[in-house]
Amino acid sequence: MRRHPVQLLLIAALIIAVFFGVQSVGKLRATREQLADSNRELERIRQELKDLKAEGVTRNARQPVIDSAAELELARLRNEVTRLRAEQKAAALRPAPVAPAPGPAGATPTPAPRTEIHSVSAEVSATVGLGHALAVGGWESAKPGRRVIGLMVPEASPETPGAVTLTTRLIELPDAALDALGLQGLRTAQTNQSGTGSLTPEQWKELLAKAGQLEGVETIATPRILTANGQAAKLSIGQENSAGVHLGTQISVTPTLDPAGTAVRLDLHLELNQERPAKP
Repeated sequence: MRRHPVQLLLIAALIIAVFFGVQSVGKLRATREQLADSNRELERIRQELKDLKAEGVTRNARQPVIDSAAELELARLRNEVTRLRAEQKAAALRPAPVAPAPGPAGATPTPAPRTEIHSVSAEVSATVGLGHALAVGGWESAKPGRRVIGLMVPEASPETPGAVTLTTRLIELPDAALDALGLQGLRTAQTNQSGTGSLTPEQWKELLAKAGQLEGVETIATPRILTANGQAAKLSIGQENSAGVHLGTQISVTPTLDPAGTAVRLDLHLELNQERPAKP
């Protein structure tokens, strides 16, 4: 049977459509397989990144412990160097004993002046803001008419997370200077007790500036301690006399940071031993 040219064209178009349709289905299937392979590769890469990230977090979690321990050991050594330097300085400033001049035969030698130890101390537990100052002391000094106060400034250590740096400044000043500095509330007749007060950073900096303008104000020591949160630390500055009594400053402190990390409770023992002429 003879077919019409139009029919032949339709049949040819149908054959071509079927041919390209089969090819499209094949390409679509190949594309889907490639997409599936790509998804699997992407998932593998994501898992590797996740594993690497987890490993990095673990390393970072372990690393500060090592760094903190090293920093605290370095701080301990610095504290020890500070103490040794202070003892060396005190020894250099101490006048050498002068032998008595020989007197006439049979003369009784003049006895050396007798001395005694003037000791003051404080046991304090107080909470202050980081960067604020805890004022303690107000004791009578070994020198008549003078007083001793201490300013303790706790700060978070930028080098060691979770550690606290405590900077102390012991000041000896005329009794009347307590009133001039607004610290008359610290004045005490006890040697083993202490008044306390809290000063903002602006207040204690202003106090130091004003103290520097008063006559007779003298800084005794400026010890600095670095220790971990909740860990006790001790620092001793000075040296023993011939009787084995420590002359100088001894500090023992345990800082405890609050949960917000903005304030710290200081459990503090501060002791100052000075030598003075013995009373008759």
